[in-house]
Amino acid sequence: MLNDLISAAELKSLAVLAFAVFLSIILLKISYFLIRRYFEKRGGRAQVKEIISIYKYSLTIVVILVLFIIFSNVFRNFLASIGVLAAGLAISLQRPILNVFGWLTIVLKKPYAIGDRVCIGTSKGDVYDINIMHTNMSELQDDAPSGRTISVPNEFVLTQAVTNYTKGTPYIWDTLSIVVDKSSDEEKAIGILKNASEETVGSLMRSLSRKWTLTDGKKVDLKPEVSMEIVVLNGASAIQLTSRYLCDIKERKSVRSRMYDLIIAGLKNAREVALK
Repeated sequence: MLNDLISAAELKSLAVLAFAVFLSIILLKISYFLIRRYFEKRGGRAQVKEIISIYKYSLTIVVILVLFIIFSNVFRNFLASIGVLAAGLAISLQRPILNVFGWLTIVLKKPYAIGDRVCIGTSKGDVYDINIMHTNMSELQDDAPSGRTISVPNEFVLTQAVTNYTKGTPYIWDTLSIVVDKSSDEEKAIGILKNASEETVGSLMRSLSRKWTLTDGKKVDLKPEVSMEIVVLNGASAIQLTSRYLCDIKERKSVRSRMYDLIIAGLKNAREVALK
């Protein structure tokens, strides 16, 4: 049956097509090597993988389209005979096609890049690889590495919420709260939390103040902010103290741990303050 669909002329054209594909693959390999060497010499090593990925898939699509246009007339009968099969494949490949469109969205709009800390849907981690089908991340639990990896389909970029914690700046506003007994000395308690906040993130926030003042051309004054409110805990009134501060998202857990250590140390020397 195949012989009826493909004539001798078409077989010859098929051989030419095979040779063209083989030659294209060789040229692609050579061009990959030249592009890699060009960007690595100019300090763009981190962007090489992404650039080559864009180049590879874009050029492959162009080559396929060109070859299809050239040989479409020769294989018109053969292509018509597999039309139904192609339609079936399009339906079965719906998810991979969505992944490709998701990958194009990542490449063109850059919602995140390798090295970013992101949350895609319910998956949170540090991105270490982006390929045409999946985004691979080192999983995080409570801002600490779990030791596992997550492969998130790129189609999720089109259908799920994407939060990038490090795009533009790796610094976020975080809060830490403690609850003390209502009979505690309020000023003493506030002082303990302020001292812990200042010792932990004070120098960082002053440094960012200077940096952003120079960048924006107007004075920026950042420092930890401590607030107080009365809350009800287990049916009894208590005082909740909250510190709001800037920290690097990748150091958030360690910053909170250091701050708690300083608060506990301060409470040991303050009999007027008792945790609830």
